[in-house]
Amino acid sequence: MLKPTSRDRFMPTVIGLVIVTATAPLALAALKNLPTTQSPFYAEILEAAGVQQPFESGQTANVRAAEAHYNLGMALYIQGQFESAIAEFRRAIQLRPDFAEAHFGLGSVLLKQSRYEEAIAELRQARDLYKAQGKTLEAGRIEQLIQLMNIQ
Repeated sequence: MLKPTSRDRFMPTVIGLVIVTATAPLALAALKNLPTTQSPFYAEILEAAGVQQPFESGQTANVRAAEAHYNLGMALYIQGQFESAIAEFRRAIQLRPDFAEAHFGLGSVLLKQSRYEEAIAELRQARDLYKAQGKTLEAGRIEQLIQLMNIQ
């Protein structure tokens, strides 16, 4: 079990900087387009996120649904609805296990909740997926975060 240390005082700032650097464009887009239950398109958006559309392969539908859950997770994270964000990130990962951004988002919110062991596992998964996808900049940023936390 990881014990909180003096790093806990600055960790929220570090996490925030990493998240903003890596995901700000997607998160802002999600917030601008986040539907409300009063929106006439709310039911259609939920249907598109969770149900395979006609003429779409299952893989394409899963990618689109995973991205929808990821975007909703980011918006919920920004709004401070951490448990709901965790559920959305996990759903995105369930639909698309190689979705590095969703693993990173899940790891970030778990860090915010001081759930260090779970967070590190997700961050390592995101780092490894980014490396496999040739996204060395993103993998390097996550590696720096892990090193900063002094966890190997």
